[in-house]
Amino acid sequence: MPEEAPYAFLSSLYTEHKALRAAIFDLGLQEARPVWVAEKSDPALVDREPLEIVDALIDRVRKAKVFICVFGGHRSERDHGAPVKVASTPSAVSYFEIEVYQAALLERPIHLFIASGFVPGPRLSALIETLKFALPESWRATRAMTDEEIIGEVRAILRDGGLSSSRRRTPLRRLVQRLDDIRSTLWHRRRGHYADLVFLNGEYERRAHLPDKDLIENLLKDASRGEVDFERKLARLWIAFRELQAAPFDEPRFAEYRDFWNAILGRWTSAAAWYGLHGHLYMGCLAALNTQAVVREQLRESARPASSTTSTQHPGGPLASAYYSIAKLNLDLVAKRRNFEKALAHVEKSLATREDGDRSGLLAIRGSIHLQLWKVVRAVKDYEEVLRLREAAGEGAGRIGEALSELGYGYIWEGRFFKGREYLEKGVQLLAQSDRKEFLVRAMEKLSVAYRLTGQRARARETKREAERIAAERRMLQRMGREDKSR
Repeated sequence: MPEEAPYAFLSSLYTEHKALRAAIFDLGLQEARPVWVAEKSDPALVDREPLEIVDALIDRVRKAKVFICVFGGHRSERDHGAPVKVASTPSAVSYFEIEVYQAALLERPIHLFIASGFVPGPRLSALIETLKFALPESWRATRAMTDEEIIGEVRAILRDGGLSSSRRRTPLRRLVQRLDDIRSTLWHRRRGHYADLVFLNGEYERRAHLPDKDLIENLLKDASRGEVDFERKLARLWIAFRELQAAPFDEPRFAEYRDFWNAILGRWTSAAAWYGLHGHLYMGCLAALNTQAVVREQLRESARPASSTTSTQHPGGPLASAYYSIAKLNLDLVAKRRNFEKALAHVEKSLATREDGDRSGLLAIRGSIHLQLWKVVRAVKDYEEVLRLREAAGEGAGRIGEALSELGYGYIWEGRFFKGREYLEKGVQLLAQSDRKEFLVRAMEKLSVAYRLTGQRARARETKREAERIAAERRMLQRMGREDKSR
């Protein structure tokens, strides 16, 4: 039996809020809307390995409908909670931070309370600064509350479906706030002001100690394991990034850490793309890629050669994919076309400078952009060239399967439904034999379309359900079923 999802998740510094946390847990039981409180809901969690605890926490935050956070207390060395250890080495990230990070990543509404006597220490202040874009704008003006007052507010949240009494607004004021939020985001999207976006708005954290390179390498290695889903990859990369935040890449004295910046941002972009972080301004793919492009330029200009495990080329392919995904989110048709054209420009730039090596990935992206611009013949030509290149190179089942499925989908757009279905079926079969599960999900979604167009509605539904099941396993939130995404 799967564990029942909690209604709310409580995040706070445990040792300084034991009584308050216990009272809120009991309150959730009284109101029949359970609140997940670590030491009450899963007492054995503390005995597990640190990264297993991280995985459990991010899973519970995702399942909860409401995120409640209490800022309070002050401790000179551990003012933001107990650090997550990586291979027995304390990292710069606490379990408390992981909870707040996950809420920000999922864009959960954060119900934030300030406990009486709250004085943020240096580490908690740095965390607040890093994630301030996700916190309620009014939190700095929120008055400090006693435990009893916080409990009263939480009771209102549980009863009112997530809207605490002191934060209730009239329908008109809620509408105005919502329009302001939308306007702030769409101003960037419609005017194409994406070039200035940088990861986490360029925030750093000054610390006395330099980043631990071994700790970062261990996290990168763990995030590369095939069995680690995208949500967990992102959590590990977050810990690595926060460790690295003490060595800003744009300062010459920290030049030795630029390879790590390049690697972490590249891995973040890949995982974030499959996780579905396309519309997120500061934690999304494009912000990370803009930052990576600067890092790579600095690596190219420096006398010190880059690590052989990272590329210093302009990330045109990933940037094209990011603009492509943003374009598909755009409701404004003019903005949609503009972003598809930006995606195309990045692909062409990289193709022009890449005379050798693998061009097939860039051609596959260009084919998909051409499809969206209704240049179907050009798209199919690109997809056919991708398949030819990969077959000539003797590539594995996954890469060939991906090429077959993309070409099959191109044939669908041309109206050759049965030929397209045949290629998609072959592509799915090959991808199923590989470890490229994310590409398998995408191919199955397209095969489902082909089945519907050729009158096989039952097979279409079955294929779509199986794609959603695999997506749920891999934590590809954008492609999971409605029930999972609506939490």
